[in-house]
Amino acid sequence: MRNNTREYLKKNGHKSPQVLTKNLNAKIRGWINYFTIPTVSYPAKAKRNMRYYLDKKLRQYYKRKSQRRSKLYKQGAFQVLIEKYGLIDPTKYAGARTTVKG
Repeated sequence: MRNNTREYLKKNGHKSPQVLTKNLNAKIRGWINYFTIPTVSYPAKAKRNMRYYLDKKLRQYYKRKSQRRSKLYKQGAFQVLIEKYGLIDPTKYAGARTTVKG
């Protein structure tokens, strides 16, 4: 997931926050749904690590957008993208996994 996120941010340097959020949400949602195991606690640690990584990478992404720092950099890009643009917070996302009853 880290490599995938890094490559995406590297290749899409001038996307609007709406497009960036939409594409990152798809990646985050897919990763969480694939790796979430019911009644196992270690995915919570992985989600916290992913949240920290996204926060760091988005801060760097908006810091290098131009010679003058972006407004999102000054406001805390990760939190603004969550609140204003609907970015998924990995630690609070409850995937739509269904359990199979047999």
